[in-house]
Amino acid sequence: MIEKAILKLDESIETHIKVIGTGRGIAANSQSFNELIKARETLCSMQVVTSKVDLIKCEHCGEENTKAMHGRWHGDKCKKK
Repeated sequence: MIEKAILKLDESIETHIKVIGTGRGIAANSQSFNELIKARETLCSMQVVTSKVDLIKCEHCGEENTKAMHGRWHGDKCKKK
């Protein structure tokens, strides 16, 4: 989901670069261009954080979940035990 948002931002950034390159509305477009860059940086940092989450594999059903999900629904509490 984050990847799709980053791709859409990349398309918008490319469009803004083309518009700024023509010299029309430089002040207005540069402001929104900076906002797009900041939004992209935020999404990229979120992507890194979510990819570092450790997953635990349930020994009963084989599903991989976060530690919290594993503790709540898997392990000794797994329905497939």
